[in-house]
Amino acid sequence: MAGQDGTCPSSLRSRPSLIWLSGRRRFSAPNSAADVLLCDTGVLLAAGNVKDHAHQTCLRLLRQADEPLLVPSPVLGEIGYLLQSRVGPQAEVTFLKSFGDDGFEIAELEDHDIQRMAELVETYVDLPLGLVDAAVIAIAEHPPHMAGSETGIRGLATGRTWSNTLP
Repeated sequence: MAGQDGTCPSSLRSRPSLIWLSGRRRFSAPNSAADVLLCDTGVLLAAGNVKDHAHQTCLRLLRQADEPLLVPSPVLGEIGYLLQSRVGPQAEVTFLKSFGDDGFEIAELEDHDIQRMAELVETYVDLPLGLVDAAVIAIAEHPPHMAGSETGIRGLATGRTWSNTLP
């Protein structure tokens, strides 16, 4: 059952700035695709919404990750809107307070990513892929969080596994 602010009651035992991330997480600077976890909207929404069927799984994934948790900047607007409209405004506050220290970090787009996003959205127009998912893929393709053939990117709009072989 969710607390008054829409968060999972078990999360409230954590530090206020890391409500979704239990305790201090330790990691070194990333140096390969396996060293970061690039978070898309789906996993963040499920982690922040106790009513979501994947809540516990996503919360556990984020809490147990040893690597830095990167949130692509375009995901912020999407997750903010969805948390506010589906869970409530306090869920947005909780999410935002989970940045910094050993919590979430922002992964920014680079100028060349916009062209790549256009290519992806055009290629997968039948899905539709969408701007935010295209941004997640574009960010994953450049170091230090480039998607390798072994890791790929999981959990985008269709639930397919994407790899660095995308056109």
